[in-house]
Amino acid sequence: MIQPPKTQPEDPDHLDEAEMVLEPALEQLIADMVERGWDRQTAIEAVLRIAHANLARGSSSQGSQH
Repeated sequence: MIQPPKTQPEDPDHLDEAEMVLEPALEQLIADMVERGWDRQTAIEAVLRIAHANLARGSSSQGSQH
């Protein structure tokens, strides 16, 4: 389960906190893909590609919550 942030975006350790919260979920997602036949490197590269695409369009959707 993803926990709510304890820090604010302006806090210097906000990104570090987000990484710590997100890492287990990403590791589980990658492990699930590997279990279903994907190789680990491809799964990681797909996650990176999605992250980069989100960064590219991120400035237009900052502040939106899902």
